[in-house]
Amino acid sequence: MPERRTCCYCLTTEGADIHAAMTLVSAVSLRLANPHCRIVLAADAPSARALHTHAHPLLQAVDEILPVEIPGDAPGGGWSNRFVKTQLRQRLHGDFLYLDGDTFITGALDPVFTDSADFAAGTNHNGSGRPEPVFEHELKVFDRLDWARPSTPYVNGG
Repeated sequence: MPERRTCCYCLTTEGADIHAAMTLVSAVSLRLANPHCRIVLAADAPSARALHTHAHPLLQAVDEILPVEIPGDAPGGGWSNRFVKTQLRQRLHGDFLYLDGDTFITGALDPVFTDSADFAAGTNHNGSGRPEPVFEHELKVFDRLDWARPSTPYVNGG
């Protein structure tokens, strides 16, 4: 049997929303294209509970649910999801591939795991076949903060 590779998603959800549905589609595509892959779903603790409350099929599509407690003083909004992402390295052992929930996996991911880099990221293509530049609204943030504009392709980490 091939070595079991770990792929991980992060999710914040109310338990039965579009984000959980998209992550389910991605996880099923991952399982079909990479049947020996270990799939971990990292979620803030309320999201993990909501998935169980709704008996969401995503629970059956993944191998492990990794609930992450969010500090009480953390900002609301989309920050819970970002906080969960920052905890992956501390919570997962060994090499893993983080996937956004809006991805659709069409082939074997084994080549991703053969690189010896400490960190690697894929450019965002959004189906165009060409790497995207940094989006205009994000460039405005760089300008407002007086940061140098990036010269490399946009990497989407969700």
